[in-house]
Amino acid sequence: MPYKTLINSNIEKLKEMKERGEVVPGCADCLFKTLLQQDELKGILVYMIGEITGIDKTYIDKNLRFVNTELPKDKYLEKGKITDLLIDIEDNRINLEMNGVLDEGTLNKGNSYHHRLAAKSLYKAENYTEIKSIIQICFNKKDKLNKFGNESIVEFKMRSKDGKYCLDETFINYQINLEEITNKYYNKKEEINRLEKILLLLTIDKEKELEKVSKGDKELKVMKERIIDFSEDPLLVGLYDEEKAREKVNQVNIEAAEKKGAEQKQIEIAKNMLGKNMDIETISDITALTKEEIVNLKKQKDVNQF
Repeated sequence: MPYKTLINSNIEKLKEMKERGEVVPGCADCLFKTLLQQDELKGILVYMIGEITGIDKTYIDKNLRFVNTELPKDKYLEKGKITDLLIDIEDNRINLEMNGVLDEGTLNKGNSYHHRLAAKSLYKAENYTEIKSIIQICFNKKDKLNKFGNESIVEFKMRSKDGKYCLDETFINYQINLEEITNKYYNKKEEINRLEKILLLLTIDKEKELEKVSKGDKELKVMKERIIDFSEDPLLVGLYDEEKAREKVNQVNIEAAEKKGAEQKQIEIAKNMLGKNMDIETISDITALTKEEIVNLKKQKDVNQF
């Protein structure tokens, strides 16, 4: 698409968003990293990291610096892996990752990034006692796995099975359930605290709601204003539109794969039941497969195809 046509298209999308009172949310890939690297939002970033990790905020403020986000490659021709936001705070390296849907793939990818950062730190250390603490903070818009119950923030370390002993104090992972914080706010379960307000502001895509959540807090108001300012950029709006389209396609693909997996599981159950000579009607009731599908499976069994 010609550049001028692309810009005009994005301008139209921007007008439509403004008419609906919408903004590009801070959790969008195209905005997350840029937003949190703004000098005027350093206080927000310092507060957020301090509250999540327990690291002294004055210490963070004094020593925080942003670093290159490309992870080391296993092979020369391997495609580079880029993290969202990588920060050094003296002897701590912190990786902030924004995830759309927390599923097995996302979890495995995040763990891979975390281990690569730890390996890189170990490789650079002159001895094994000089490595940095490698902290990964994963912000999950939706928790499809439901691994962490209704907790908003869950910390992980390398601990013994009974939890009594910690093998490595330098390898720490935090999972942030943005969906739980959103539900807590909108369902009025209880009053949300300042950290939760910051995290909530990252998820909001309505200007009026940004105003409401940031009210009475000077730093949160600045964060709100920057989100609105960035949402005035036609190029950013175009990137956000593409991002939403990709997420929709990915979700459709995931749902199709899950459906196929569920159907295959029922087929395997039906095969086992046929192997025990159970009647077709009972198998159909239990597996929800049609009688015709089960008859076809029985024919396969009869000719030793399974």
